Amino acid sequence: MVTLPSGIKKYEATDNATVDNFNVNADLLDAKITKLDGIATGANNYTHPANHPPSIIAQDASNRFVTDAEKATWNAKASTAVATTSVAGLHSAADKSKLDGIAAGANNYVHPANHPPSIITQDASNRFVTDTEKSTWNAKASTAVATTGANGLMSAADKARLDGLDCVIGTYTGNGVGVRSIALGFTPKYLIILLENITTTVGGTTPAATIGRAETVNGGAGIVAWNGIYANIIDSSTTLSIVSNGFNVSNSAADYQIKQFNCSGSVYRYIAYK
Repeated sequence: MVTLPSGIKKYEATDNATVDNFNVNADLLDAKITKLDGIATGANNYTHPANHPPSIIAQDASNRFVTDAEKATWNAKASTAVATTSVAGLHSAADKSKLDGIAAGANNYVHPANHPPSIITQDASNRFVTDTEKSTWNAKASTAVATTGANGLMSAADKARLDGLDCVIGTYTGNGVGVRSIALGFTPKYLIILLENITTTVGGTTPAATIGRAETVNGGAGIVAWNGIYANIIDSSTTLSIVSNGFNVSNSAADYQIKQFNCSGSVYRYIAYK
């Protein structure tokens, strides 16, 4: 009996064949036939290589060849982490919105608390003035109308009343010269002068309270009452006279009590009728 490479036993004519031997061969044949049935038609004894060239690889969306240069470029890129104040990273959507809201050329400008006047554009409602101008204006009279107890602006009513008068009332302070002209701007028809404040003595005697009267037509003398006090009325071409633009007053060494209308420092009040 010879055992073949397949394991089947080949009996010689002289061998004593047994059922067991036949069963062994049957089992071996069955195994071989079963194995043969599992081999595809055209199968061969191919040994798959350990490596393949890229050219024989079929690429798809999930399996794609790239170059070493591409990998190096991608590896050098930033991560997908958002940038922080201490670590560089991607630009966040919030930071992008904030950046888009900043005007072109904007900077971190801090407006000063004060400006020099030279950079201010003035207009009709906003004008610079000097301290001197303010002081001058503040020193001017108020717009309050004058009363009998306080100086002020002349009211329209007082102006109309004054324009309706046919006389001018005024005062002057004597300067002691021999002849003095008081200008009125018109030739009075009638003139009365009151020695109101006596400050000068002549010959050791203070002049009496005196009223002087002058007319452009008639002279005359008499006695009148001023605030309940009788005083002399004098007419004298040498001490009081009407001229074309007002009147002249003078001092008289003689008869000083009634003929002096320009005593130095004395105050005189006059009424000149037009």
